[in-house]
Amino acid sequence: MFLELESWKKACIFKGASIFEGVLELVSSKELQSSRVFLKLESWKNACIFKGASIFEGIRLSELRSLLSLGRILPKPSERKWIRGCISNVTYSVLINGRPQGRIKANRGLRQGDPLSPFLFVIAMDYLSRLLSHLEASGAIKGVSLINNCNISHILFADDILLFLEDNDFFLNNLRMALFLFEKASGLKINLSKSALVPVNVSLNRAKECASFWDISCHSLPLSYLGVPLGGNPKSNLFWRNVEDKIQKKLNNWKYVQISKGGRLTLIKSTLSSLPIYQLSVFQAPSSMCKNIEKAWRNFLWKGSNGSKRSHLINWTKVSKSKEEGGLGISRLQVTNKALLSKWLWRYFSEPNALWRRLIQCKYKGKHPGDIPSNNSSSS
Repeated sequence: MFLELESWKKACIFKGASIFEGVLELVSSKELQSSRVFLKLESWKNACIFKGASIFEGIRLSELRSLLSLGRILPKPSERKWIRGCISNVTYSVLINGRPQGRIKANRGLRQGDPLSPFLFVIAMDYLSRLLSHLEASGAIKGVSLINNCNISHILFADDILLFLEDNDFFLNNLRMALFLFEKASGLKINLSKSALVPVNVSLNRAKECASFWDISCHSLPLSYLGVPLGGNPKSNLFWRNVEDKIQKKLNNWKYVQISKGGRLTLIKSTLSSLPIYQLSVFQAPSSMCKNIEKAWRNFLWKGSNGSKRSHLINWTKVSKSKEEGGLGISRLQVTNKALLSKWLWRYFSEPNALWRRLIQCKYKGKHPGDIPSNNSSSS
């Protein structure tokens, strides 16, 4: 059973979703010249805060039962009955002298490790998404407006939320009230210590004023969202510094004297080559960055047991060939980058209802369906 949500203004945990769909760089588009702020609500915490708490433990079960009774997400009465039974019949016992005593019926919280817990959590977040969409439609808040009447006010991925809002006290007050109502209804609470406000074309003093209104920190672009840098220039080597640092950190922790050539080859193919994959799936990497990373791989493969430099026994072009062609099967980063980015072209035509595809259509409407132009100022 998969969860299919009607609202397309989110990328959540449902059939066919990808974490990359939540990485949409809108703030650098040419259309966004007016003053904007966006709130990065990184995670949720419980109304009752204690060490080791999970995001599932604060959800109020009565609210979940009310959402299930609406039948919007699960139209079949039998499915709603099954889930209500799973969350209504939960009891807990207290260990006294090593034996469970009594039964306490749960009024809030989902069981950690229960396969239904992520499913039910997304149902609660879908309620928040509908609430924000209703406020946007009524004019209570205003998010990002692209051309051709294409608007977006929020992006959700599990418990990670990105809210786009025009710099206006009226919209800020309405958004804060909406989140306050959601907290009271669901039992969840925003983790302010991990949330941030990021200004776009807003003065520093105004940004700090808005951040103090929410009692959260004020960050600036570029920043990291879902593990990917947002707001920087992918053509710059500085944009990829985090990838190079991760690889260098791995290399510094490994002892050359304890690893044979075969072991080093295995580490390159299984560990080092996988570190840049996530970022290479979204952005086109500069050739200089790819050469720097491959240089670090070469040095690691051919260095002596004490870490001293040694001459490379085989040309890297031959090493990077497949085993069938006489190489060692180490993939070239630029080739891998092109293959990963080409998948987006295939997804563009095979996923007509995806959020990122709709945004591209709104932004480049009037172009040939097979022509997806590049924009140097935006990665969207």
